[in-house]
Amino acid sequence: GPRADVRGESAPTLAPGAKAGEVGGGASRAVEIDLARLSASGYIAPTAPRSRLAEEFRVIKRPLINNILGKATAPVRNANRIMVTSAEPGEGKTFVSLNLAMSLAMELDTEVLLVDADAQRPALLERLGLAQSTGLLDLLTDPDLPLESVVFRTNVEHLSILPAGRPQQRST
Repeated sequence: GPRADVRGESAPTLAPGAKAGEVGGGASRAVEIDLARLSASGYIAPTAPRSRLAEEFRVIKRPLINNILGKATAPVRNANRIMVTSAEPGEGKTFVSLNLAMSLAMELDTEVLLVDADAQRPALLERLGLAQSTGLLDLLTDPDLPLESVVFRTNVEHLSILPAGRPQQRST
């Protein structure tokens, strides 16, 4: 099925034909997201698919899915790569990225890789109640680090996460 790559800023996407849990041909690490905590914190969770917020993101994702599937009025190159960004901190990039990724992951036949590419203020793992870990920044600085070693499979079907990683001296 289609793959959506929802990012906090900019990052690589899955290789063609790869599934989020099978990145690079190896098995990625599994993590358990506390879905009740996530929902109580104001985020979309598969345990509450009919919330007002879920409905609002359903409206947002529908044209994005049409683009991914090639049903847009004009072809969109790399439509499966969705970047959420803003000019200032605190404007809701993580909130929008996480909710959009959750909403997309609840679609049938859709694989989502949520990438936290905020090198300065990575917040994704904290919002999910997960410990900081290696991730994108580590991949960029260590060419020998296998992609599957930093991608998390989650207990949300069709959702995998690539965290920002450890802060680097030259991160900007």
